[in-house]
Amino acid sequence: MRRETLVLFLLVVFAFVSCNGNKKESQVKTHEQQEPFIMTSQDTLDVVALSDSCMRCLKNGELESAIGLLYTYKNGTLSSIDNQQIINTKKRFSIFPVLDYSLVYMSFEGNSVNQLKYDVKFDHSNSITSYRFSPVKIEGKWYLTVDDK
Repeated sequence: MRRETLVLFLLVVFAFVSCNGNKKESQVKTHEQQEPFIMTSQDTLDVVALSDSCMRCLKNGELESAIGLLYTYKNGTLSSIDNQQIINTKKRFSIFPVLDYSLVYMSFEGNSVNQLKYDVKFDHSNSITSYRFSPVKIEGKWYLTVDDK
């Protein structure tokens, strides 16, 4: 009876250790499957060109073209900006038209945690406001996202 208890105990311990080992291996695989973030000089060029294209459209009064470049990114889902955001964007740039702009800040921390900040001159007295993009990279392509506020 003692021997059967010992064998049963060893089987339970072995099964427990085996299960824990599988969990650890599974976590490692999941971690390895996540796409690592590596920012290249080409990524920087792509993001700056994309954001500059949007700002140039705004400066030239091409609001529809600029709006076509804007997205929201929420809970891992990329979407075109909605009708209310389109209305708000048109209103913002009719009140504060882009007369000139300059890129003043870039921060890249991951595929979806990034920021670009532009200072925007909107009147002839050199008044300046700021406009921010949060670029995201999805399946190798960069998109300009804005807050969904």
